[in-house]
Amino acid sequence: MQQSPQYDVEFRGITKRFGSLTAVNAVDLQVRKGEFLSLLGPSGCGKTTSLRLIAGFEQPDEGELLIGGVDAVGIPPYKRDVNTVFQSYALFPHMSILDNVSYGLKQRKISKTERHKKAHEALELVQLRGRETHRPSMLSGGQQQRVALARALVMNPRVLLLDEPLGALDLKLRKEMQIELKRIQEQVGITFIYVTHDLVRRLRAGGVQQRDHEHVADRAVLRCSVRHHTRGQRPGHDHARRDRPVRRHHRPGAPAFPREDGSGSTGGRQEPGNLYRSGEAKF
Repeated sequence: MQQSPQYDVEFRGITKRFGSLTAVNAVDLQVRKGEFLSLLGPSGCGKTTSLRLIAGFEQPDEGELLIGGVDAVGIPPYKRDVNTVFQSYALFPHMSILDNVSYGLKQRKISKTERHKKAHEALELVQLRGRETHRPSMLSGGQQQRVALARALVMNPRVLLLDEPLGALDLKLRKEMQIELKRIQEQVGITFIYVTHDLVRRLRAGGVQQRDHEHVADRAVLRCSVRHHTRGQRPGHDHARRDRPVRRHHRPGAPAFPREDGSGSTGGRQEPGNLYRSGEAKF
């Protein structure tokens, strides 16, 4: 019997260029099955490019990209077991909430009874029962974001990509939705890859608190626009690094993070913290 892959997504030396700009430079990254991973970095550092590579909207110039242990390079988006939630929500304004959520199932030729059943379940998961007949314009921004999330979850993808999904919300609502995202992810057990630059702004300002990040991610990869080398890392190669999650952040600028394969950069010694820097991330 074939063994289930350990990683839902794996980058092996992935490079993506746009003309003379190297957007993603030899990135290694492993996303464990059922994990909630945050990909952090300032605007323009290539976080969205990484998501687009996973989704299939872009193709790498070099390296291997595996989804569920299968080479995904060249596979079109509609054939990948991946869904994306965008910041813009992208809801159909002329459709009811129920029809918005069930739209993808309709494209898969699922019967009306079955797709509405699944859509009702998804709306209950995001706590929007009773809104099925409403139009998107009748909902708040936070509620529209829940609809977009339900529309993605109803497809039951292997991996759900979230590209700055809370960026348009105010701070209070954003924090509430962060908690909700983690609750939903734990309930459904789907791998979430969550892109944001919000935490990076607060890191630079020195204002990050433990609870800001713990509500969301099991693990985080920090992408920087500067070259950052640590012992055990060869120049010009981008290592996404990790450690087991613990209950505090590593202070910005501190040295020596473990590699993505779990070994430490100082002879296998693991360092504390659930925030991890990539080596060079010119995105």
